[in-house]
Amino acid sequence: MIVFLKVLVFVVVFAVSLVLAFRKNIKSRDSSFEIRSKTGLLFGCILVIVILFLLSAVGAIPAGHRGVVLRLGAVTERILPEGFYVVKPVLDSVETISVQVRAYIVPATAASKDLQDVNTQITLNYYVKPDKVSKVYQTLRHDYEVRIIHPAIQECVKASTAQYDAEELIVKRPLVKQAIELAVKSRLEEHGLGMDTVSIT
Repeated sequence: MIVFLKVLVFVVVFAVSLVLAFRKNIKSRDSSFEIRSKTGLLFGCILVIVILFLLSAVGAIPAGHRGVVLRLGAVTERILPEGFYVVKPVLDSVETISVQVRAYIVPATAASKDLQDVNTQITLNYYVKPDKVSKVYQTLRHDYEVRIIHPAIQECVKASTAQYDAEELIVKRPLVKQAIELAVKSRLEEHGLGMDTVSIT
C-alpha cells in the first residue's frame, strides 16, 4: 500500500511539473519559449527528485509488526512501533518483523528410558519478542524456525522422553510436557524468541 502511494505521488508530481512547465507557453512563438520550457522541465525534474528523496524516508509499520532500522545496511538499536514512521532519507532503511504468535508444527522422534520408540507431533506457539527484534534480525534474519526452533524442539523432546519409561510417558504426561516446555522456552529466550504454549500429540 505504501509503495502504491509513493508511486501515485510520484506520477502526480511529475504530471503537475510538466503542466507547469508548458502552461501558457504552448501558443507562444518567441525565443524565450524554449528557455522557459527547459527551465520549467528542469524545475519539474528537480522537484520530482526531491519528492522521491523525501518519500524514501517515510512509511508505515503494519499491525502486529515492528520495524528494524538499518543504517547503510547495519542494524541499529532503533525499533519502530506500529504506524507511521520517518527515518533519515537514503541512509536508513526499515525491515519489518512480525511479533504475532505463530504456530510451528513438527514431528519429533525419540526413545524412552527403556529404549522404546516414541513418535510425537509438537505444536509450538511462539513469537518474536518486540524489544528483541533488532537482535533477532541481526543474528537470524527470518530463519529462526529452521535455525533455532526446529533443532530446539528435537533436542528437548529427546532429552525429556529419555528420562521416562514408555509406560511413564503416558501416566506422567503432564510432567513430560512441562519438562519439554521449560527446555524449549529456555532455548528460545536465548535468541529473543518467546513461547506461548506447547501442544504434544
